[in-house]
Amino acid sequence: MISRRTLLAGAASALPALSSPKLSIPIGIQIYSLRRAADKDLPGTLALIRRFGFQEVEVSGLHGHTAKEFRKLLDANGLKATSMMAAYDK
Repeated sequence: MISRRTLLAGAASALPALSSPKLSIPIGIQIYSLRRAADKDLPGTLALIRRFGFQEVEVSGLHGHTAKEFRKLLDANGLKATSMMAAYDK
C-alpha cells in the first residue's frame, strides 16, 4: 500500500513537467508505427497523426498510393515528410 505522503510527493514531482513550455523544435513520427492503419486508411491515419500534434513524418512506404497522391494527402493534413525508410537493395 502506498502512503498518502508518497502519492502526493510523486504527483508533485510531475508538476514542473506539466508547466514547462512547448518544445520549439518539431517532433515527428514514423508512419511505420501506424502501418496497419495506414494500409487500411491512409487519409484517416494522416489526419490522426496531425490531430496528435505531429507536423513531420518519416515515410515507410506509399501504402498503395502514387507519390503524387501521397504528397497531396500530406499537404492536405499539414504534414511534411522529412525522411523515408527504404530497403537497402532498392
